[in-house]
Formats: sequence, structure tokens, C-alpha cells
Amino acid sequence: MLIIGSNIARAFALVGAMSIVRFRNPVKDTRDLVFVFIAIAVGMACGTRFYAYALIFTFFTTFVVFAHQFTNFGIIKSKTYVLRIRAAPEDREKLEDVLHTFSKSFFLISMDRLAGEREMEELVYEIDLLKQHDYPDLVDALSKASKTVSISLLVGESAAEA
Repeated sequence: MLIIGSNIARAFALVGAMSIVRFRNPVKDTRDLVFVFIAIAVGMACGTRFYAYALIFTFFTTFVVFAHQFTNFGIIKSKTYVLRIRAAPEDREKLEDVLHTFSKSFFLISMDRLAGEREMEELVYEIDLLKQHDYPDLVDALSKASKTVSISLLVGESAAEA
């Protein structure tokens, strides 16, 4: 607002720059769009010879970007996994006790009974691992809980930005 002031030509230049950025180039990440707007603001400040404003704004945004980067502000880490277990039906309770120990919550997605030489169950869970545990520890504990177990773990750690 300080840069544009009451100059109508600068206001139209800003609107034109914003429309080119928004409609000509598809921006996938909102953070990228923020950096483009910062570059436009600093460029307009330099173009109108408000160098002090450009310098202050550059230092301020650099500080904010580094603070967000080092503190992981706004990033939600998720340790949600899909777990497939094949085991004897009598071992199900022991396996779920292990899941209680290692996860905040777990949900049974599907259960199949496999007929053959031995009766087996195939259980598919979605689990939300506790922060202090990691998936190799979970797999080891499940292997110890049942002798006739086959474990498949789909690892999908993600960091979503809020």
C-alpha cells in the first residue's frame, strides 16, 4: 500500500502483474504463490525507488521463512500405516494387544478367512503409530507375538502442511 500510494498507474501495474501470475502460470503450491507475490512487492518497491522498504521487507520475509523452516511451523507429521497380518485366529487377541501398545489408534479395515491346510485369517488394519515407536519395532513385536504370522506393512509417512 505504501508503494502504490495514490498512483493509479502503479495500481494497474500491480493488478496486471497479479493476473499474469495467477492465470497464465498454474501454481501448485500456495507457498510458491507467496514467494511470487513477495518478489513482485520487492520489485515494485525497487522500481519506485523505495529501497528502504524493499530491504526491510526482504529481511523480514527471510527471517519468517527461516523461522518456519527450522521450527516446522504448520507441518503436521503423520505416521499412519496400513498393516496386513496373516495369522491363526487364536493369535488375533495377542496381536491386537501389541497394536494397543504401539499405536494411538488402529482400525480393522478388512478380515478374510483363508481355508487350506491350516485355518488362517488375513487382517488389514490402519494404524496410527505413537511418536516414540517406529515401524521396525512394531514388526518385531508382532512377529514375537505369533509364530504363524506373515506381516506386510505399507509405509506412508507424510508431512502435510496446515
